[in-house]
Amino acid sequence: MKKILFLLFVICTSSQAFAQSAEEFYKSGMTAVEDKKYEEALGFFKSAIAKKSDYTDALYEAGWCSNELEQYKKAIVYLQLALKSNSSQAKIYFELGYAYESDDNTDDAITNYNKTIELYDEYSDAYKALGDIYYNKEDYEKAVENYKKYLEDDDADNYYNYKTAWCLNDLEEYEDAISYLDKYDPDENDDIAKKYVEIGYANYKLKNNDEAVEAYQSALDAKPDYGTALRGMGSVYYDNTEEYTEAIDYFEQAIEVDEENSKTCYYKLGWLYNDAEEYQKAIDILQKAVDYDEKDAGTREELGYAYYMKDENDEAITQLKKAIELDDQSKLGYYYLGLTYLAMDRKEDAKNVYTKLKAINEEQAEKLLAKINKN
Repeated sequence: MKKILFLLFVICTSSQAFAQSAEEFYKSGMTAVEDKKYEEALGFFKSAIAKKSDYTDALYEAGWCSNELEQYKKAIVYLQLALKSNSSQAKIYFELGYAYESDDNTDDAITNYNKTIELYDEYSDAYKALGDIYYNKEDYEKAVENYKKYLEDDDADNYYNYKTAWCLNDLEEYEDAISYLDKYDPDENDDIAKKYVEIGYANYKLKNNDEAVEAYQSALDAKPDYGTALRGMGSVYYDNTEEYTEAIDYFEQAIEVDEENSKTCYYKLGWLYNDAEEYQKAIDILQKAVDYDEKDAGTREELGYAYYMKDENDEAITQLKKAIELDDQSKLGYYYLGLTYLAMDRKEDAKNVYTKLKAINEEQAEKLLAKINKN
């Protein structure tokens, strides 16, 4: 008797489940979605689809849940089926774009995001997604184009003003970059520092030196010992204002606190030490520059010059010949080599250098000839 009752219970339960309509399964799925029970929701949507294979809403939601569960290939299948039953809904293309993007298929993601916008040109998240794809591809022009459209939405993430400005700085559109940075309102000190570094960089490139220094200082106020800000400050003084004492100070600080990212400062600092007639310091830092990039002719020129000024002529010749080997148009390499030969009383060698230099740069060659004639 118990077995019969149990069988009757199973049959009744199964019959009730079978009796549920596709719409009822869909409704149960949406309730589970609201509760963030995506696995359970997916089960209901599958049941709805089993009842009604062209049920667009259930197919879409099954794809959406699969995306949430990081089952992107399954999401693609559901969403493609949804489009077959109804190809006029922008949100389906958007979700399919997301599935393709998450599955590392950016070409199909771009196609679907663009279709989303074609159907609904105010779909801001599609512009944001496209911008991020192009940003990661380092196609900053297209990234900016899409970010600007995204930012037209009043609810857009404020951080994208910063990303847009970063791209604009890379595209050398500095004034436009500043206008977007002015809209960026970060809370965290690290983000505040990043904002002001970009403002500093844009003004540095525009040669608005006071504004650049002020911005870099704001970055340092938010984040002391921020290597990027220190390097930026040094570059303003080195490249734009020629206040070399200040430049030395900031480059030295940058190397001290953030040497890993400050190796590009080695050459500039070596040049500055040479200009300040601190030749041993120049040699020490320029040797590091060689270790960082052994194929940079400019570094060898400065290193050769420092050795020449210290009367270490054999080493000077080695470095200057290396500069010429790396760059056969190295006018300073030839010029300093000629001076080194003169210091060693090797006048004929200096004349030979003059002949080669004349073919490269007559003005620099005449300076060397004047030195030779005085010797």
